Amino acid sequence: SGGNGGATYQGVTDKEIVVSIRTLEGPSAAEIFADISGEQVSDSDTSYRDTAFALAEYFSSRFQMYGRKIKLVEFRGEGSGASELLGGGKEKALSDAERASKELGAFADVSAITIPYADALAQQKVVNIGSPYPSREWFVTRRPYSWSLFPDGTNVVESGATGFTTRFPPGSKAEFAGAAMKGQTRVYGIVAPENQEYQESV
Repeated sequence: SGGNGGATYQGVTDKEIVVSIRTLEGPSAAEIFADISGEQVSDSDTSYRDTAFALAEYFSSRFQMYGRKIKLVEFRGEGSGASELLGGGKEKALSDAERASKELGAFADVSAITIPYADALAQQKVVNIGSPYPSREWFVTRRPYSWSLFPDGTNVVESGATGFTTRFPPGSKAEFAGAAMKGQTRVYGIVAPENQEYQESV
């Protein structure tokens, strides 16, 4: 009971919380990840949209929003997911983030599945969710705006390296390699994209 504070932040009124969703031309994020991983993914814009709106309704009706409901606002972005996932397209990502912030007045964006777009939203002080595996440092410097369903890339590298070197300690010899490598001291390597956000994790 009582007042809920009304307009407490950009995109938050006494009745709603504005959350933007950017859609892009070209393949979806799921399709891009499927292409990279070689796994089959069945996805469509319609199923993505239906899921987002169903979840907004679910959260609005079952979580304590103090009288507010989530209002999803879709917009067609200028950016390219494929380009941004490889670290490019920063200018268009920033343009899209400015639109979400200034034109749509979004409190949050749930389609920040590329590092350039998530970074641009954080610059606009818009809460964003989805950036894939940037470094721990990247998240720390963008607090409290950037969040992800994925662990930070630093955690992935540390966990992977610890698990690998525990199983195959430094100085150990290759036992099951071909004749040319058997008995040789193991050499470790980490392969990572060249963009800064992934190099920080390495």
